[in-house]
Order: sequence, then structure tokens, then C-alpha cells
Amino acid sequence: MKFLIKIKSILKNIFYKNQDAKIVEWKSCKINKFWDLEIFLPERFRNSFDIKYLEEENTKRILECIEKEENIPIELKNKKVVLNWFCNSVEVSDFPFKWKPMYIRFTRRRWKEKWFKNSYSNNYKFHKDWMKATDEFGFFLKEVNWC
Repeated sequence: MKFLIKIKSILKNIFYKNQDAKIVEWKSCKINKFWDLEIFLPERFRNSFDIKYLEEENTKRILECIEKEENIPIELKNKKVVLNWFCNSVEVSDFPFKWKPMYIRFTRRRWKEKWFKNSYSNNYKFHKDWMKATDEFGFFLKEVNWC
């Protein structure tokens, strides 16, 4: 119950935010693009991922997140590295917002040592093995016996 009250107060802050802030029109509501989108990203990923954009489709919303450039894998620390494109994206479901399912798409960077072919990337635990949802959303669903 405390969790739902906290979410309600966070969402209330979105709609009654300072009007001087830069606002993005988002069909049925207004969201501050510099601060408010972070509430949709689980806290444990905020230091590792940047929010690229929020995509709204007819049936769902997708929050696109890309790994920060400074997160070079441990194996390549103190070496000359180059970006070797990106790994396949991982999409997990999260708490619905305004009656539409919310998905977070995580894209990790792939790195390689300069002049070598081996690729490296960071590993993150995005979801539990038994459910393709964020841990917070999965535990919520389990608590209310929806899965």
C-alpha cells in the first residue's frame, strides 16, 4: 500500500511541475524531459544508462536506454579501446503508465581493444529468469498473485 501511495505522489509531481521547465507534449500529459523520465528507469540502472527517448505507440510505451560511454568493461580498463557497435537490445516490462504497458529497452555497448578482434561488454541482470519484467514490477506482480 505504501508503494502505491509513493507512486501516486510521484505522478502528481509530474503534472504539477514548475511551468518554467522545458516540457515535451506527450499526447495526454506533459512530462519534463530532463527530470521526470528518470522516474520510469529503475534506480539501479540510473548510473549505468542514459535515457535516449520515450516512444509512444498505440498499444504501449517504450523507454529507450543506452549504456553510458564511460562504462568500459573491467577487462579493458587502462587499455586503448574503441566502440565496436552495440549488443542486441533487451526489452523488459515495467509498471504500466496511463493505462498503457510500459517497456524499457536496454542497449549495451560493445567494446574492443584497439587493433584486436575480441569484443567485450558489461553484463547486467535486467530481469529474473522466471519473468521478463523489471525486478520491482515482477515482485509486485508476484505479491498480488498475478503470475
